[in-house]
Amino acid sequence: MEGLEKVKFSDFVFLALIAEFVFVIAGFYKFVNFHWINTDYTLEDLQTYYPISLINIREHISTEKWLAYPLQLVNLFELFYWGILAWGIYELSDQKVKPLKSFGLVSLTYGIGLIFWTGIVCFLILNSQY
Repeated sequence: MEGLEKVKFSDFVFLALIAEFVFVIAGFYKFVNFHWINTDYTLEDLQTYYPISLINIREHISTEKWLAYPLQLVNLFELFYWGILAWGIYELSDQKVKPLKSFGLVSLTYGIGLIFWTGIVCFLILNSQY
């Protein structure tokens, strides 16, 4: 990839750590939600709730147990994470890699890995049910 030849590995690690902060914010939001806003909850609510995700509209979506994890992954925090990674690649390349191309790079690396991991988790959940 043109423009990323002289970027150090530590720069990518720093970028990933900055992007991971998005999930810390999501965890803090979940804590605030259950501690002060929604104080009447069950253990299942606590386990399956993820802020601003498709799992929260389960009244409208059939939620088998194996489908809960993929529905949790479809959320705005995940989109922000991808956006921060794409922006970081754009900045680390000194704007030589266009924003859309850097988002495509994130999709091809992190996105494919995430889909693979989600498939493994769903497979394990399905096998443990039966």
